[in-house]
Amino acid sequence: MHDDRDPGGAGVTASDVTARMIDAASAFGAEPAAADGSPPPAASEAPERAERRVAATSAEGVERALATALASTDALGAFVAEAGRALDLWLVDLWVFDREREVVSYEAAWRHDGANAEELAAVGTVVPLADRPDLALLLERRAPVERHVDDPDLPPETLALMERRGYRSSFDLPLFEDGEVVGVLGLVERRAVRRFDDDERGLLDTVCRLAEVGVWSVCARRVSDEHATLLQSLVDSSHALAATLDQRQVVDRLRRAAGELLPGIEHEVGVWLRNDDDTFARLDDGHDVDGPDDVVAGGTRGPGADRRAEPAPDKLVLRAIERHRPAQARTSGEPTRLIVPLVVPSRTIGYLDIGGRRLRRFSSAEVAVLQALGDLAAVAFEHRRLERAYDRQAAIDPVTGFFTRWYFYDHLYSETARAARYNQPLSVVLVGVDGFERLVIGRGRAAGDAVLRAIARLLLASLRRKVDVACVHGAGEFALLLPNTAPFRPGAALVAQRVREAVSGMQIRDEEHGSLGTFTLSVAVAGFPRHAEDADELGACAVDALAKARALGGDRMQIYGEAPDAFAGDAPAAAPTAEPDDPLSKIILPPDWDEAPDDGS
Repeated sequence: MHDDRDPGGAGVTASDVTARMIDAASAFGAEPAAADGSPPPAASEAPERAERRVAATSAEGVERALATALASTDALGAFVAEAGRALDLWLVDLWVFDREREVVSYEAAWRHDGANAEELAAVGTVVPLADRPDLALLLERRAPVERHVDDPDLPPETLALMERRGYRSSFDLPLFEDGEVVGVLGLVERRAVRRFDDDERGLLDTVCRLAEVGVWSVCARRVSDEHATLLQSLVDSSHALAATLDQRQVVDRLRRAAGELLPGIEHEVGVWLRNDDDTFARLDDGHDVDGPDDVVAGGTRGPGADRRAEPAPDKLVLRAIERHRPAQARTSGEPTRLIVPLVVPSRTIGYLDIGGRRLRRFSSAEVAVLQALGDLAAVAFEHRRLERAYDRQAAIDPVTGFFTRWYFYDHLYSETARAARYNQPLSVVLVGVDGFERLVIGRGRAAGDAVLRAIARLLLASLRRKVDVACVHGAGEFALLLPNTAPFRPGAALVAQRVREAVSGMQIRDEEHGSLGTFTLSVAVAGFPRHAEDADELGACAVDALAKARALGGDRMQIYGEAPDAFAGDAPAAAPTAEPDDPLSKIILPPDWDEAPDDGS
């Protein structure tokens, strides 16, 4: 692995590191180097040094010394130093290969003047394997590479590089664990051409065998430490997610947790939840949506119906959802994409779409921790859904199936804010049943409930499914929210007129109570921003208009601020009207409003 690349990224090349990292002063009788760090001039002394070393040191003693080094605090650093002394070399370094992350890390180095070698600071550098084709080739071939300057078949460019760096011999030795390459041990000699004899080959085999043990031990300890850190992060994230019911906070916390669990990896996290129709919608930043079961109350719109329409899931998403486990893919030259399904017992409620910006796959450890995070998120989202379902049950009127009064005013604020944000109109229609109190006094509450149920069915027939919101406003009163609808013709005023005409003169009957008589309605209309600047004012305008309609005798439709005898379908002269072929008319008045109301199915 000795080339002229830069493992430290600061002007320090790999060859510089490998050329000067081993202390030439042998612990077994090698002659000390000169004070300036240069090698001894007499190359012929190398065989004598080797003889003294072999005579003074047995294989068993070297193995004990290397094993002791591996047991020290700086295991790999102490090991390469001991190996350099035992083999009487100029330089030893060690690289560790992470196959899943496709990187090599510069783990340890030792050289003669190591105390003064600033390039030793490069130890700890992590280099993408794509930036080290020499290492990639060595890992692929899985065989040692030995080079000497006097080899007759040495390529000229390799010879030139070795001479420039002062190398006489170099060895790159792959290290294995369970048949897989886990690292590379590099050796360099600058004092003379070095070829190992049989005894030295045996010693070299011992060094490599213990180096493999050391690499495995250090990597296993590192993985254990990383898992402990990740586990603590997951515990912290689970506490934060469990304590959060606001969906926006869940998404924010989820993304922060992903960043903590993937340190140094640029990524983006998209969160998708399943709709009640089995489609998926992305949770946009700043918007709180509710996941499944958004549509309740007789087909009117719930809080989550404002989600953006999204394309159907692709094959990668479908594979992850079908298997209930993460799936990833990477097209050549493109970033990796990982899908993590959000699974609760027996069903998938959504998924995380994680896009990595590095051109490598997510490792198995990264996938496992993201899957654990997805499981925590799934519980949080399901908890949120159940809480919303309970809230809806409390917000549903048991007689009509419409939302309750408090829900109407709560939703009025969000709809008004949305209308202001997107510069769209919003209308409120209040409907009062004339003579309802007399009916209840005369025939009882059960008869009154029967009348309300019948009128509620007629109201639904005039509303847009999954768009308009129908609520109970009080005793014998209903409130309708019509988003993206102006108060005048052909919008809310037309809806109000149709509602009034549908009920007026109709004989209402009930199986239990028989004929309940005919009824009329007092209907009021107010619009934003025409009549009000905020939600409170809009609600007050509608209440005032309803009171005026009742004060005039009922059985009429009253637009806020207009004369009592104003025709319901006409807008005032000051309000612009859209021509029939104007595209704006299609926004204010959906096509189905030009036809008779349907049966509400």
